[in-house]
Amino acid sequence: MEERQTHIADDPRLDEEYVRVVDVDGTDVVLVGVVHDHPASMFRASTVARAVDPATVALELPALAVPLFRRFADGESTPPRQGGEMSASIQAAPSARTVGIDAPNLHYLRTLATKLVAESVPAGTIRAVARDVWGSVRQSLRYWTAARFAAAASVALRTDSLGDVSALSHGVDATDPPEEQAADESKHIRRHYSLLNAVERPEAIQLVDETREETMAHKLERLSGDGPVVGVVGYDHLAEIADLIEDSSHAR
Repeated sequence: MEERQTHIADDPRLDEEYVRVVDVDGTDVVLVGVVHDHPASMFRASTVARAVDPATVALELPALAVPLFRRFADGESTPPRQGGEMSASIQAAPSARTVGIDAPNLHYLRTLATKLVAESVPAGTIRAVARDVWGSVRQSLRYWTAARFAAAASVALRTDSLGDVSALSHGVDATDPPEEQAADESKHIRRHYSLLNAVERPEAIQLVDETREETMAHKLERLSGDGPVVGVVGYDHLAEIADLIEDSSHAR
């Protein structure tokens, strides 16, 4: 399997830094790195999904969250008013299957349990990981419940009613010039990494993030068996997921 980068257009929001294409046995897995809810990322995710016309749109969401984001994508607004880049990519590829590839799921839980045992992780780290897992399960159930309630009651929901899934605020919006959107997104990423590199991440967070990335890479590789895939993931995870898919192919 070969990995390559692609530059879909001259628009600065589509810079090759944010789009990676990995060939899996002749099928493209197109990974789109995003800053959640940023207008540049919404544009990038929807543009790539529309251009690729994939068999599957794979989202950094738990499976139970997908119905809610599909509902956001089904609204009359383009791009969707709710759901950020996730709903925008769903809307841009209406014929594609939509799949949530993030934790919690069985592969994630099995992999995480194996790591905890094999690495003799301290009890404090195990407790912290367990709290994170329980938090992700509760949040997934809130997504699912919200979608079911909205469908049954025929009401519109806003992400700010769902606690920690509320939309993030950025310094630009979709009406600003592409250059300003791209610059603001780049500034956000630089600031994020400056803060991230200034402190040592707790072992539990590192373990959870590594396992999430392994889980998403595993799912993306399997989905490629059904045809081209567009995977929309946080920019933090982009390079690692691409490398994991490539390493898996080399190991076969």
